[in-house]
Amino acid sequence: MDVLYRAGPGRCPQARKPWCTNGSTAPVARECTRAAVSVPRCPYDDTQVLEALVSNLFRAACPCAPCRCAPCLSALRRGMSHALVAPPAVLITIPFSHYCEKARWGLDRAGAHYVERGYLPMIHVPFVKAAGGARMVPVLATREGVIGDSTAILRWCDAHTIAPGVAALWPEHAAQADEVARWEDAFDTTVGVDARRLAYGHVLGDRGYMDGLVARVVPRWQQLLFQCVRPLAIGGIRRGLRINDEGVARSLARLDATFVAVGAALFDGRRYLVGGRFTAADLTFAALSAPVLLPPELSYYYGARDAVPEAFGALVDRLRATPAGAYALRLYAEERGRIGAGNSLPPI
Repeated sequence: MDVLYRAGPGRCPQARKPWCTNGSTAPVARECTRAAVSVPRCPYDDTQVLEALVSNLFRAACPCAPCRCAPCLSALRRGMSHALVAPPAVLITIPFSHYCEKARWGLDRAGAHYVERGYLPMIHVPFVKAAGGARMVPVLATREGVIGDSTAILRWCDAHTIAPGVAALWPEHAAQADEVARWEDAFDTTVGVDARRLAYGHVLGDRGYMDGLVARVVPRWQQLLFQCVRPLAIGGIRRGLRINDEGVARSLARLDATFVAVGAALFDGRRYLVGGRFTAADLTFAALSAPVLLPPELSYYYGARDAVPEAFGALVDRLRATPAGAYALRLYAEERGRIGAGNSLPPI
């Protein structure tokens, strides 16, 4: 994207110099009653335009704010209406979200070409909406449309797999596909919810760990914004996810029960939950249990085991020692890095 917004010199009392240069796409000039405006066709998606706005307007005194007259704002809306996605898919995430890791794993395994754009909790909302989603992540924006659910993204991966020799995540056999769907849906509503509450319940109050987590996964402007709104953001997370002592205790009991059930299913020596091969059920369990198992493969997001608070580390060790925990860690070691055609680099 060349110049997002340019006010004509000497024609508008609010004229500003060019303030966004993110590429080389030629802008489309449009006359304004108060300024000359350049509106580009965004080479990725609407969220990049919005991110450029937020990132630049956040800077001191907003020295590069665009003209706010009606024609300029109208042109800006038209500029943000372009949803030309190249590469073919853009994955909008909270980088350390386990639901986002579920989608990311599916995309990497399928060999999908995509770009990940990561945002912190609460900061992510306007970017998700700009891409056509609601409020939740992950959101996958493709030329075919917007997908706002991790399971639907896995289904999309099955339909768009380009990596050779990769089997579908849902078996062709109807009975096996139904069993995979039952496991996957159960993990979404139990492991996903309970692992998130447990992890947040242990680390939200640890300022050092949270600062390190944020510094690893998002750019500087988001880090600064997070520092400004830290009490509001953390309070919103606690309220929204009902993170309190009683809720954490309930989640621990439910998670233990789910781990026992998975261990029982594997008791006969099988390596995978359904059909003798890796399916969406296995991927979902491993990805959604990651926040309480801290697989070494995700150390970029969660940090090393030794970096977490002591009480949380003890919980991680206990869950890792269970048959279900060992199974999830094995899946990460054997399956997570097998396909590398997707963009598994840290988000920009």
